[in-house]
Amino acid sequence: MVEAANPPVPNRDVGGLALQVWAFAVVWGWALGAAGAVVVGFALLAANGLDSDVFTAVLYLGVVVAGVGGAVGFAVGIVVGVALALLVACGQRRLGPRIVARLMPPVALAITTLPFVIVAARVGAPAPAIGLLLLDAAFTAIGGLVVARYYLRRAETSPVH
Repeated sequence: MVEAANPPVPNRDVGGLALQVWAFAVVWGWALGAAGAVVVGFALLAANGLDSDVFTAVLYLGVVVAGVGGAVGFAVGIVVGVALALLVACGQRRLGPRIVARLMPPVALAITTLPFVIVAARVGAPAPAIGLLLLDAAFTAIGGLVVARYYLRRAETSPVH
């Protein structure tokens, strides 16, 4: 005879979910910051030609540039994670998990790209700055969607203990 499994129930621990969302945003901020820095580094390496020592350049990109990008992404992940955790803590009971998850990418984009857009509009931005802004927006959108998906899985189902 096969026993029936306990069905998952909604997770009502808002504080715990908010903390998980914050931690997940910090980790993804670090990872995407490092990846974005390496992408920019390889683009600069390719734009300047591959005449130099490629092994040294790749090692430099993999260690120094990824480390600095990861540190910046870690700091951005902390700030964005706080905003997303506040969104979970204040919005889950009122709006529900699905609406909160849908609001996560726009909130993350507003925090990371809006200040740069305002500065670029006021002072005028050169083409490389616009390219970096688009890269930042793309990586932030990816991170926001990943965090929203993680949150929704955690909020809607929790094993019964």
